[in-house]
Amino acid sequence: MAYDVDLTFGKNVWFVSDPFYLRVDQGDYIRLQIIPELDEYNVSFELHSQHGNIHLFGETFLAKNAVFTKSENDRKLLINGVFEKKTVSGSIISLKLTPVSQEWMVEKSEENPMDRYAFP
Repeated sequence: MAYDVDLTFGKNVWFVSDPFYLRVDQGDYIRLQIIPELDEYNVSFELHSQHGNIHLFGETFLAKNAVFTKSENDRKLLINGVFEKKTVSGSIISLKLTPVSQEWMVEKSEENPMDRYAFP
């Protein structure tokens, strides 16, 4: 006997896992497929967020748009996201996370490259 469980999120649900603290958009889902006799399970989901933050490089960045995807047939978690931080001088630093092969690519851009704000 197999079990299929779909969890659909309502309002004010948060995904909290270091380094993320993100509010999940209403209507997003997690799907669980369980076959107890074979001790097998599959998990798939697609989670979106425009609220919350990520803590990287000793700094906290606000989420502008983040998508977490896990398909049934792939063990990898895919994260695509844009996160921003405003510096003391008012410049904005943006981080873009995208999956590349088995690693993550992090792109950093600044409104004002001459800004003296210390950031890696």
